[in-house]
Amino acid sequence: MRKVTEALQLNQKPAILSTLTAGHNQQYDFPGTPIQFGSVLPRTSDQKAHLTPTVLGKSPFRYQPVKKEAYPLALISPSNNKMISSILGEFNYPELRLTIHPDDAAARNIQDGETVRVFNELGEVICRAQVSTRIRAGVVAMPKGAWRKSSRNGFTSTALCPADINEVGGGACFNDARVEVIKVTSNE
Repeated sequence: MRKVTEALQLNQKPAILSTLTAGHNQQYDFPGTPIQFGSVLPRTSDQKAHLTPTVLGKSPFRYQPVKKEAYPLALISPSNNKMISSILGEFNYPELRLTIHPDDAAARNIQDGETVRVFNELGEVICRAQVSTRIRAGVVAMPKGAWRKSSRNGFTSTALCPADINEVGGGACFNDARVEVIKVTSNE
């Protein structure tokens, strides 16, 4: 209990445990208007802001590119003005499309509107290609929140996302999905 009480100190003012456990906010009477680093200080042992705390790992701000030779394209799944998620969408895609840069499409002999297989070691999504210069080479995009019925095989971008955990704060690595794209021929 002593450690809990010590942890519940805010600017040398004790927290009222019963208030917090009841799910209520505890108010503090600061002299005048609360001023960051004036009357309100960080809850660190030295009351200073630590921009690189050790809990974030050895190199928290160093870019670490994901390299998988078999899967050269980075898959992104952004939200847009119509879809935030499959639950909060006011709209569903009648047909799922993968946006691919013209250079990447040409290297794979893919034309706009053709059926493609987007895959990695985790799964695959069958959908139509949308060739566009609105995405950079080396990156492909599949909209976030698409319903499974919008793809040709009942899977969406989540089937391709890794379950890896980043060393910085244990965050998810959903945007580190690497994929390959091939044209689906009528024989497949």
